[in-house]
Amino acid sequence: MKNTVQPLVSVIIPLYNRRETIEECIDSIFAQTCQDFEILCIDDGSTDDGPEFCKEKYGGDVRFHLVQQSNQGTWAARNHGLNLAQGTYVTFLDHDDFLGTNAFERMTTLAEETQADVVASMGRYLLRDGDNRLVPLLNNPAHASHAYVLSDTMEGRLAYYEQPVSEAVWNKFFRRSFLENSHIRFQPVRYRDDCIFVLSCLFHAKTFVCTPFLYYVYRISYGSALRAHKTLDDVKKVIETMLQVLHGVDWDLSDIPYFRAHPEAMRIVKEKQLDELLETMRHWGFYPTPEEYVDVMRETIFQTFTSLELSAEESAFLLTYLFDRFNANRAIVERVKGKGD
Repeated sequence: MKNTVQPLVSVIIPLYNRRETIEECIDSIFAQTCQDFEILCIDDGSTDDGPEFCKEKYGGDVRFHLVQQSNQGTWAARNHGLNLAQGTYVTFLDHDDFLGTNAFERMTTLAEETQADVVASMGRYLLRDGDNRLVPLLNNPAHASHAYVLSDTMEGRLAYYEQPVSEAVWNKFFRRSFLENSHIRFQPVRYRDDCIFVLSCLFHAKTFVCTPFLYYVYRISYGSALRAHKTLDDVKKVIETMLQVLHGVDWDLSDIPYFRAHPEAMRIVKEKQLDELLETMRHWGFYPTPEEYVDVMRETIFQTFTSLELSAEESAFLLTYLFDRFNANRAIVERVKGKGD
């Protein structure tokens, strides 16, 4: 699959059963004002006819590559794409989203001007169901009017990280040589593989640039894995993922002297990652736990813990964390009930 000329952009698309949206997704790449790209569409074991459709419609273009693998998860598909990528820059596109036409041109130009390892868009567009408007959602507190370079100190990066900033992988461009030299890949984590990847980039990148430029169109999909009906088995998977996240953060940041010298900073990073997992449970309605289900939730968490192979340090960290978070939310619920009475 070697190209004779290195493309400017490698765009990696993990594909799994999204025949109804993949055409608009890929068409938005071919519509770019910058045509110097390669598409790595990684079929993660789809059971619909999406891969065959892609092969028939786009297979005649040498820039399009359909790569098939058994179903392993998004993290594995993205890593497969990274191993094959040849572009100067790498970006990621989810199979049910699409891009504004000047995405590649604007983001790579900014990367070249600043010699950035990472360029992060500060916002995204949401395509609302049944509505033709593209509604901007700015999820950075500063809402800067122009691009800026983050501080290159660990303290400065940590201060940025503590803000409610986007940790998604798909609204960013990465210099591929930086990813290779830093040995950055996606960790085998069920729910937050992209967030740990971005975390690693944030603290390893020499130059990390933020821009308010909006180019990514995020489609709200009520049939997605994060929006489907959830059960206590999904709660167990979240608790299991917490251990995976702790391992992933240790793996990606333990080589940075700052974090070895400042364990409190490592704790801040880990707790924010776990807080985002609890936010997932909040969307599902399991957290804060309704009073009548407290015993069931406690038993579910206990059973999950007993099934995990935890070191004494990991057990203490997770138990203390969950105790603090669940007790804090229970106190809030009690105060609200008290006011209602």
